[in-house]
Amino acid sequence: MGLTRINNQALTDITSAGLPSGTVLQVVTAEKTDAESIGVTSTTTFTDIPDLSLSITPISTASRIFLLGQISYSGGGYISYFSFRFLRGSTAVGVGDTDGSRTPANSGFLQSQSQDNGSIITLPLQAVDSPASTSALTYKLQFQQQFGSGSQTVYINRSTSDPNAAGGQRHISMLTAMEIAG
Repeated sequence: MGLTRINNQALTDITSAGLPSGTVLQVVTAEKTDAESIGVTSTTTFTDIPDLSLSITPISTASRIFLLGQISYSGGGYISYFSFRFLRGSTAVGVGDTDGSRTPANSGFLQSQSQDNGSIITLPLQAVDSPASTSALTYKLQFQQQFGSGSQTVYINRSTSDPNAAGGQRHISMLTAMEIAG
């Protein structure tokens, strides 16, 4: 027998308010499939990752936004350490607590050229946001060089050396926002 009712509502009468808490209401995804080199000089500023930005308009102020990210990168310095975070508007989302001079971030990785040989690292990121809004929200992924002086390069979706050979790889980076009924 087919499904005819949810929460005692006819299927034709269902609205988002009639769906149970935890129901996925909508999914929006941004993908970056090309390789890119981004030079940075600051250890105090987060930088947007091109193409990893999206907009979602929640149906309800009770909704939560579940964020999933995947960033594939390689550092160009002898020792490269980058932190990554989600940003909604001007608000960092899903980051650790502020403590002294430490940088609140979602994830990060220290890469040593002598040990990692400039290989591609893929970091998963996730967070839950409760924006209490039904306005369009823009989320993005950002990175920050954590230490060092002078210019440092981060390579997105490719290794540092990027050999044009069977051993060379190209990866994908993604950002997904899912509205979850509250």
